[in-house]
Amino acid sequence: MSKKKRKRNAKSPISPESKQALPKDAITTPDEPGQTISLCMMVKNEEENLPRALNSVKDWVDEIIVVDTGSSDRTVEIAQSYGAKIYHHPWENDFAKHRNQSISYATGDWLLILDADEELDQETAPQLRELTKAPPGVNGLLFELYNDVTAGGQTFVLHPRMFRNNNGFHYQGKVHNKPTVVGQIARTYVRLIHYGYNMDPATMQAKHKRRVDMIQKWVDEEPDNYLAHSYLAHTLLSQDESRARAVEVAQTALKLLRQTPGEENRYPHVYYPIINGLTLLGRDEELIKEATECLEVAPYYPDPLYFMVWVDYKHQRWEDVCRKSAKFLELQDRCRESPDEFIFFENMTYDQMNMVLMRWVVAAAQLKREDEAKQAMQKVIHERGGEEAAKSAVLTLLNSGQTQLALELAKLAGQAQEDWSWPENIMRLGSQKSQEEQAVQLLKNGQNALQQGQTEKALSSLQKAFTCNPNDYEIIMSLARALEQAGKLEEAEIALIKGLNAHPGHAWAWQRLAETCLARKDYAGAAACLERYLKQSPADEAAKNSLAACLEQQTPPTVAQQPPRLTVFLVAGLTPELVRMPAPHFLIGTAWGEFLANEGPQPDAANWASLYTGARPEVHGLRQEAGFDNPLSVDQLNTPAFWEVLGPEIRVGLAAAPLTTPPPQVKGWALSGFPGGLLSPDLVRPADLAPRVLAAGFRTDFALNEFELQTAPQRIENDIRQEGLLLQNERSKMIAAARLPAVDLLVIGFNALEYMQKARELATYQMYSAYQQVYGWIETFLAGVQPQAFAIFSQRGYQRQGFSPERGGFYCMSWLRGENGKANITDVAGEIVRFLGGEPGRLGQARH
Repeated sequence: MSKKKRKRNAKSPISPESKQALPKDAITTPDEPGQTISLCMMVKNEEENLPRALNSVKDWVDEIIVVDTGSSDRTVEIAQSYGAKIYHHPWENDFAKHRNQSISYATGDWLLILDADEELDQETAPQLRELTKAPPGVNGLLFELYNDVTAGGQTFVLHPRMFRNNNGFHYQGKVHNKPTVVGQIARTYVRLIHYGYNMDPATMQAKHKRRVDMIQKWVDEEPDNYLAHSYLAHTLLSQDESRARAVEVAQTALKLLRQTPGEENRYPHVYYPIINGLTLLGRDEELIKEATECLEVAPYYPDPLYFMVWVDYKHQRWEDVCRKSAKFLELQDRCRESPDEFIFFENMTYDQMNMVLMRWVVAAAQLKREDEAKQAMQKVIHERGGEEAAKSAVLTLLNSGQTQLALELAKLAGQAQEDWSWPENIMRLGSQKSQEEQAVQLLKNGQNALQQGQTEKALSSLQKAFTCNPNDYEIIMSLARALEQAGKLEEAEIALIKGLNAHPGHAWAWQRLAETCLARKDYAGAAACLERYLKQSPADEAAKNSLAACLEQQTPPTVAQQPPRLTVFLVAGLTPELVRMPAPHFLIGTAWGEFLANEGPQPDAANWASLYTGARPEVHGLRQEAGFDNPLSVDQLNTPAFWEVLGPEIRVGLAAAPLTTPPPQVKGWALSGFPGGLLSPDLVRPADLAPRVLAAGFRTDFALNEFELQTAPQRIENDIRQEGLLLQNERSKMIAAARLPAVDLLVIGFNALEYMQKARELATYQMYSAYQQVYGWIETFLAGVQPQAFAIFSQRGYQRQGFSPERGGFYCMSWLRGENGKANITDVAGEIVRFLGGEPGRLGQARH
């Protein structure tokens, strides 16, 4: 299960006394004629879902019965178009009553129950006719019901859906209608897909409120009914703000259940919101206690073990992770072999063996049990979703220094799954990691030579060390000293900038860089470096005097002093899966959509190029993806970007915008973003701005090389300091922009949310917090700098949206298929050019 299982199926399974397995090939004799099937539905305002449901089943049933409980849309018209028999009964807040009304009109030998938000799987649909030949005494059939969860993945349960007619079958229960069958129940392999938990946020919110109100009424009417409390807890669990209450209600249900004899099979249903809720609330030790007690009364139930593994992994209790993972796998294997034994509860972790196995691999490795880690890896690579889980395990080990085992596991995965591309990349990253280990000795040799005045020998060792590990600040700083001693001052300055970008805590380096700036009369750069130096050496009076002299020099106004006419924020990240989630804390605006430059998925670089140029990929020509081995710049486009067709008087500032590595030539300035690596003058245009950019804390990206890029999710997930560094890097982009020379158009790129989502599987509070921080910084920047107008391009926006720039700011919908449809991605460039008085007609034309 992904960390947040947002929803669950709430329909009750059948009692255990009446089940039996029904083999696929032993239904009855092949020549026995099949019987008729009546589809029975109860609906209300289902015009969007109903066609999908009826299309999936119309060829496999003989009769369609629809009880409409008061639709005001085209539901009845749609049902009639499929030949349905329509019966109207006003809604009476009684699900069972309306269910029974629908089956009372059926004339078929068998009754098939389907909801409007469900679909019959077409691969298994042909089995329906054979199922009507079930042996006498088998009066109910269990289908495989898969809940399609918005953020990906599915939950699984066996659910009774087909019943022999005229045999006493009926429903009970106003809220949770429970099927009652006389006779035996058999397991089948017909599949249904339920889409009720994959709707837009507003619909999900309204649906949730109706559901809570109905079940709360049930609880009020039957305060001693454990099942009413349990269903209320399950419903409350789906919303973050009601999760603590869900646990309390479920604990009440548990107390009532313990007082109800003969209902032992209901413990999983009652315990699930307790153990899931406690996990999501971070009440870890309570979770362990409750899960342990759950296993004592329901030792066949796998879900508690999933959550225990999750918590034990978080606390690095490696032995417990291994032991509980093994037990979890044992129970899930039993479920897969005999799923009819698990019909009395929902196995919510049915499709999450990959996540447990990933944690098992890491835990076994931490315990130095390499054979066990390899055995777990052998299992995970053959699981559903195993590719990402296996990759995550290997990267986690690689990031924690277990290079050799990580490479062995990557090789094992590559041999088992030849179509996976990542194992080969991991092998290459492992080679880089080995080089870093070599760099340690080279650094030591170079520092010794430097102390002994052997400059050339020191340079030789330190340059080799830098080649092995170009982001190590100690190597870079030592190299800077060696270059300076050798009289290579320009190279020394570059090394100083790189070294301070890797680690700014070297006072001597700030002082030396300030002196270099003063030598070329770069007073603004010198002042910025002296300010950083004096924070670490506040007693240096000479430096204070030098800073005062620099500040007296006349310098051009900065962005903060002279606001831009237009500021554009490019916020990358938040995939369509996340932005569609019914997570209430993301319901800030009503805009979401897919970031597509053309029909079908496109590389992000192609999308950004379309936003810049107003042209599709077949026109602008960029179809590759940016990477450390393939940096991309707008100079590679066939057509000009919007800032290139503005008037010659328009000054432009680009701060870490996509497709700006190396930085393009603009009237103004440009700072490279991903995949730039550590800051250096060649990543800043004009290059003499580099000291000011450095002093403002600017870094091109959170990931400085391919290894850091691949291991970023694991670093963020496992070390809160890395998350802080990521967010600090993003904030520094705006700080640097505000301190650079004034421009008319300022463009700033952010990708913190992209990294955060790779680390956080779903819409966790950490993800929400990062989202709020990024937009909080944007709002703070706008309040401080106060540009004449602004635009934010992102999957999420505010209520204030529009098609074109306007004074005071606007949000432009930059998705081809956004909800409000106010703007396509290719409309953006033209609107910006028009706003700034340029020539939109030049967009899409040949570059030169």
